[in-house]
Amino acid sequence: MRKRSHNKRLYINIVILCFGIEFCLTWVKRALTYLYLRKKLDFTFLDYTIYNMTWSGLAVLSQFILIPVISRRLKVRDTLISLSDMLTSILYCLILANVTQTVVLYIACSIAFLDCTSFSIIRSIITKLIGPEETGKVLSVVEVTGVLMPLVGSPILGFLYRSTVSFAPETTFYVAAGLYGVILILMMIVHCGGINDNTGEQQTEQGRSREIQVEGDPEPLL
Repeated sequence: MRKRSHNKRLYINIVILCFGIEFCLTWVKRALTYLYLRKKLDFTFLDYTIYNMTWSGLAVLSQFILIPVISRRLKVRDTLISLSDMLTSILYCLILANVTQTVVLYIACSIAFLDCTSFSIIRSIITKLIGPEETGKVLSVVEVTGVLMPLVGSPILGFLYRSTVSFAPETTFYVAAGLYGVILILMMIVHCGGINDNTGEQQTEQGRSREIQVEGDPEPLL
């Protein structure tokens, strides 16, 4: 990855790392939540299906209605949306680790509605850190990272759950909350770095275009 002004290279690497960690945590929630809820709340497959349908409804509502309003209408920065997502995800994992009633589980889902938009928000942050001509290349790296990270992290978290399920099945979700805390700190670094849009890259590209135009313009006739 080429050198960039204003530490943008560092910010891009941080966001890509956050994407990979988020991918691992998504696997944990999808693969282990049913096993955990079956043990914790005596969930049946029907109960878990209804729970997943609730998540799907929240995903549609968040992705197509709430996020456009928050981002485009209210002009809230993507990094701020991501920070809110991490905070609510931490709260969700902590509630899940201590849940004793089904109604509390659904309250936790409604609190963590932004979790359904994590990947699209992270991709949006990255596209605002790079120029338009690099979008395809950088997003390819992001997707590869999202595939490779779970190959390392998922077996570790799965082993942790199997090792603790008999006496403390909630341990994995406490660890997940901690990892969301890591993402929160990393995203705070990006947010405080002043990354809001891609005007820096656009100005660079516009400057290069003007230089090319000046070099290519014929000298005026006197």
